[in-house]
Amino acid sequence: MTKKKPIILKSLKGEEGKPFEIHGEQALEILSHMLETNQVNEEILRTALDTLYPDSQSSQSANRATSAVIAAPATALAARQGPPTVRKRHIALQIYYDGAKYTGLAENVGVEHDQSVEKALFRALRQAHLIEDRSSCQYSRCGRTDKGVSAAGQVVALELKSAISLQASWDEAGQRLLNTDELPKNAVDALQLWVPPRKPSAPKQLRTVREYSYDRVLNNLLPSDIQVLGWVPVDDAFSARFSCRDRTYRYFFHSESLDLERMREAMTLLLGEHDFRNFCKMDVEKVYNFKRVIHQAIIVEKEPRSSGVCYFQIQGQAFLWHQIRCIASILFSIGRGYESPSLITELLDINKYPGKPAYPLAPERPLVLHNCGFGHLQFGYTVANIWSVYETQKEEWKDLILTAARIQNLLETLESLTVRTDDLQAFYLEKTRVQSKKNNKRFLVNLTNEFAALPSETLVSWKQAMEWLQQNGQAMNNSETHIPMADRSMGTTYEEKLQALQASDRKRQRYETKVVQKRKSKQEDAQFYADMTQRGGSAL
Repeated sequence: MTKKKPIILKSLKGEEGKPFEIHGEQALEILSHMLETNQVNEEILRTALDTLYPDSQSSQSANRATSAVIAAPATALAARQGPPTVRKRHIALQIYYDGAKYTGLAENVGVEHDQSVEKALFRALRQAHLIEDRSSCQYSRCGRTDKGVSAAGQVVALELKSAISLQASWDEAGQRLLNTDELPKNAVDALQLWVPPRKPSAPKQLRTVREYSYDRVLNNLLPSDIQVLGWVPVDDAFSARFSCRDRTYRYFFHSESLDLERMREAMTLLLGEHDFRNFCKMDVEKVYNFKRVIHQAIIVEKEPRSSGVCYFQIQGQAFLWHQIRCIASILFSIGRGYESPSLITELLDINKYPGKPAYPLAPERPLVLHNCGFGHLQFGYTVANIWSVYETQKEEWKDLILTAARIQNLLETLESLTVRTDDLQAFYLEKTRVQSKKNNKRFLVNLTNEFAALPSETLVSWKQAMEWLQQNGQAMNNSETHIPMADRSMGTTYEEKLQALQASDRKRQRYETKVVQKRKSKQEDAQFYADMTQRGGSAL
């Protein structure tokens, strides 16, 4: 048998200044430690292997080799630890978070200043001793939200430590051990079980046992802007991502200067299955199919309607990167009268627009992942936990309402102030001249014929002045120069991006791994999701 050579690290010096040697088992332990402590993750490791070994004889053998390397530390760790002594359960958590100060949901492993929601969540999970490490807890997430985006009903699933011992039994002799399907489905229901004593020499004890209140335990360790709302045990095959039936997003906005009926007309054109490549940020290394199905697209006006607060509600099975923010941006252009509602249909036509026109994203802060819908998932909520979360958020809401009231008081004060009519006219003429220059139009203004007449008084209130300015096309926050979508430059097409990707070995390898090897037929996809959406659980 050929003796395996050690790995020689020339940059590290051992005894007497010699290069440091690492043998197979040591390398395995080091890699295991790095995976367990989240210094590297599976994606980083796969990318490294793809870069180091780009010339594998076949993609299948390379993929098997990669999987073997990733699985090896966990296998070795399990062998060292022996049989499990702690019961674990596959649990789905429903989570709220305010994304204002976070870099997004997903943890950026290895990034020094990562401020993600997952980083805070896994810190709390480790502090509560509910998991050993991220790599071994079978973690899955439903929707990956970006920086600044919030969630009212995000769902994640993972294996958590149970409060009920593996040795818990229905009888004192331990002949009838408690099965997994007999475990409590919530933290309210209790069981009378024989459990191991706290002292090794003592006999088994009959006790009333309950499952951990995972929500309360974690919320005591999480910041107030990340909170667990409820939990439910799920079957082993459940995936928070692939078992999800639909996702609902809400995008909040103020209706001032917007034609809601034009926007509603445009939203109906989003319904059904379409190619949304012109409504997203295209990531060709991960996505090749840009067709998505929209089940619902409506505008809701919040009560009281005088507040002007509205939101788009868009529901679909899955969404592309920045898809909702792209849709919101186009809808605002339509609502301001810059574009026709038919622009939606035009952008969905990839023959007319093979590349995405240059237009800005709508801001991220008003976007909320409102709900993740599952066909076979029923979360359990406790009075104590909902009371605590509601009380905290109600206080936050009252503080913000009072802040808004103070600002409204100032606005009303400003509206009562008076300005001179000749100053108003001069302001309007200058603003119109600058805007005409930006639009490359000749500056022609006839105040008596083409525009609404100025107030006859020498002094007018600021409220009257704003109304006059708005009548003459100078509404606030509406001063940007609009370029019609048909006149805008068009971005690179999917085919052009794919061709450019081939020039980079690393990008091409990632594309091969994440797209080509994972590509399934439409029938395979349908069968896969039909099976996964049947997975779930109930807390009742």
